[in-house]
Amino acid sequence: MTYYMTGHTIAQYEDDKLADALKEMAKSMSRTGRLESTRKVDRNNIKGVEGIVTAPSVNFRVQVLKKGNTAFFLMMGGDNKNKLYTSDADKFFYSFKTGKTQTETKQSNWKEFSLPEKAVSVMLPSIPKRNKNFEKQADGSGWTFSVFDCTDLAAGLYYLFSGKRY
Repeated sequence: MTYYMTGHTIAQYEDDKLADALKEMAKSMSRTGRLESTRKVDRNNIKGVEGIVTAPSVNFRVQVLKKGNTAFFLMMGGDNKNKLYTSDADKFFYSFKTGKTQTETKQSNWKEFSLPEKAVSVMLPSIPKRNKNFEKQADGSGWTFSVFDCTDLAAGLYYLFSGKRY
């Protein structure tokens, strides 16, 4: 099976540090995985870097692109390394286009979200709601989490708070 994924977040690094960001991402993807190779890419004047992350049972082709203060992640992977450079994979990566990105979120009407029992308080664009579907993903693991999330549609940002319950 082959997987295709995209995502974005606020970039926390400069344009010349994209390769470092990809290395960190590769480390977090698998304890036994490694970044095999990297190369620079350009998508409609948006600079980025591409790499191959390999692990014992899965391989990924990953691109990190940066436009303004937004980082975009494009990933495809599966158990067959030969599928990383097929015409379908190339179509996925080369079809990616960005729209207008926000340079900052308007914080004037943010609300305080607090969990006194966790000794945490944070300002967010809206009050997050409990996400029991995420909490259920830990069933059987011996871990129990409290998960809350919200979205800032105007800025195209997603916020997630996860705290371990004792």
